Amino acid sequence: DRGLQRGVFVMDPRNTSTPLVGKVWPGNVAFPDFTNPITRDWWRTEIAEFHSRVAFDGLWIDMDEPSNFVEGSTTGCPSNSLETPYFVPNIISGVLRYKTICMTSKQFFGDHYNLHNIYGHSEIVATYDALRSVLNRAPFVLSRSTYLGSGRIAAHWLGDNSATYMDMYYSVEGIINMNLFGIPMVGADICGFGGTTTKELCQRWYQLGAFYPFSRSHNTLGAPDQDPLAFGTDVANNVREVYLIRYRLLPFLYSLFYRARLHLELPIRPLVAEFPKDPKSRAINKQFMWGGALMVSPVLDQGKTSVSAYVPKDLWYDFYSGSKVVGKGDNVNLPAPIDTINLHLRGGYVVPAHHKPNTTTTTSLLGGYEVIIAIDEKGVANGNLYLDNGDNLNMTNYMELQFTVGNNKFQSSVSYKADSYKTPNYAFLAQCVVYGLDKAPISVVYNGKNLSFTYRGSILYVETHNASLNIPLDNSIIIQWNV
Repeated sequence: DRGLQRGVFVMDPRNTSTPLVGKVWPGNVAFPDFTNPITRDWWRTEIAEFHSRVAFDGLWIDMDEPSNFVEGSTTGCPSNSLETPYFVPNIISGVLRYKTICMTSKQFFGDHYNLHNIYGHSEIVATYDALRSVLNRAPFVLSRSTYLGSGRIAAHWLGDNSATYMDMYYSVEGIINMNLFGIPMVGADICGFGGTTTKELCQRWYQLGAFYPFSRSHNTLGAPDQDPLAFGTDVANNVREVYLIRYRLLPFLYSLFYRARLHLELPIRPLVAEFPKDPKSRAINKQFMWGGALMVSPVLDQGKTSVSAYVPKDLWYDFYSGSKVVGKGDNVNLPAPIDTINLHLRGGYVVPAHHKPNTTTTTSLLGGYEVIIAIDEKGVANGNLYLDNGDNLNMTNYMELQFTVGNNKFQSSVSYKADSYKTPNYAFLAQCVVYGLDKAPISVVYNGKNLSFTYRGSILYVETHNASLNIPLDNSIIIQWNV
């Protein structure tokens, strides 16, 4: 009633004083016109009223293409050149209003024909602005419909997929493409939305989905449960292990999103983005990178216990064992038993991580940070870490660290720290992990003191936090290993 009183809806083209009526999940519905400033104010008021009853941190907006269960409206659409234009793309049913509203529906900015592609984006902007006002902190908005610019303020999922290996494979291309389109916070419905998944498919999909920027399992009404435990403790334990890797690496992913915002870099990258002069990398669409440092090579085929992965010319390290893999620009057959997704660190990078990952970011933060160092052939590596309070409105209250490695020495320095940023107690260095040393060092030294370390499976672990040692990240840090 409040919406009707304020005139916030898309109007019927045959009677512009009456809202156009369609059908969606609740039954007959009207469609808010988010190009109208009055609608945006109404939307903020409604969100504030709902938040006063049910506290929430973000909103998931669905069916915002806009989607419609009837063609155009419950009473049809007029016949004119916008409803049936001379040229129609090769779409289902051959009419533009199929599964959406009439093209001549009236909006504040004009005919829906000219606004259809930005309907979802206009709802995203209205929702984001409303949440900023209501929450007074950075909100989370998830939308099925997006447009150029949506990625600055919203996450996206790839829509209604099916529980098939083909759709799992398509999701790799999907998250790569959306990052190229400037919408980096993206994922697919893990295990598939439609159809009935299987234990093997779901387990493989969870392994892949742990490395989607937006990671969520979701399926249709009436479908069997597809949470990890629904397939047994073996799957649940494996999924827990893989997601703890995700939670361990969240500081790296968060820093990639910071660089995406400031420098337009891609958090999720096709291999060709890192190896543009390698013609073979252009055809690789079953693997992807987190930034330039981590290569993900999932199993995407039924019954496979190995994966043919393309390894570009560079020095790589098996994430689990630390063993070196010298890329020659060819496919390599990698073992991939049912509980394994292949991950490789690229030499030359320092990856920030949580030292004690847990099932929430809040608990993960309490264990401090670690740096995962993968040195290149010259013993060199670089990286960065972005830190803020987790819900900054304007990205002004933060600190950035720069990491460099060379001559058997790790150095960390503050490249920027806002005057208002207070370094939290959990921002300390708990461990250094080094890939690429051929043997254990004689000693590891910080500030003239020997540090405890272990060397296991070609990986060096240096303890940098204990009862008598605390290294805040806003200090200049130099750690030397002597070989």
